[in-house]
Amino acid sequence: MRRWGLWALPAAGVLYIIGVVVRGAFINPTNSNSAQFVSWASGTAIPVAYTFVSLAAVAAIIGYVFLDRELNTSASRVGMLLAVSGAGFLLTLFGLLWFAIPATAASYNAGNHAAVDVIVRAFSDSTPVQVLSGLNILGHIAFAVAVWRMGSLARVGAVAFAVAPILQALVFSYGAEILGQVLFLPGAVLVVMAATSAPRSASA
Repeated sequence: MRRWGLWALPAAGVLYIIGVVVRGAFINPTNSNSAQFVSWASGTAIPVAYTFVSLAAVAAIIGYVFLDRELNTSASRVGMLLAVSGAGFLLTLFGLLWFAIPATAASYNAGNHAAVDVIVRAFSDSTPVQVLSGLNILGHIAFAVAVWRMGSLARVGAVAFAVAPILQALVFSYGAEILGQVLFLPGAVLVVMAATSAPRSASA
């Protein structure tokens, strides 16, 4: 059962890719006119996309926990705590965006043009998102450290797994974000393969 749980990580990679592709490029309300943002936010793609992204975050959290249980090192424990914390808070953010973006568009279309200003102010202060993304990035780096010595394929996976969340966080650069989602999947597969092929240890 423990090893089946590890495959929640690659599953998260698939769900992330689907979600971001369905959503398309994120229209930053601070860098575009209100009509463009509202046109994008009014589409049916937003709730569908954030359904997949939210499910991806849940799958990733499950995978992080099982990956730590399999590796059972101090580095993996740090990685699990950081990655779960970051992904857990980001899951809350995804849930808010799931409802807030369409609701803002609906309010704007109903005549309340000031509704977009709320979203603009929220995105103008990106510090909370940077902190949450930073936790997830540090968690991935710690997991990469935990598998680094497990062979050349493990090192390739470790690099992809560590770099992926850095690019995933660049939501206003669609190309970089897509690359991050694409790297997450093979990185997760290789890290999981390394974890399942390595002897279990009691400590780092």
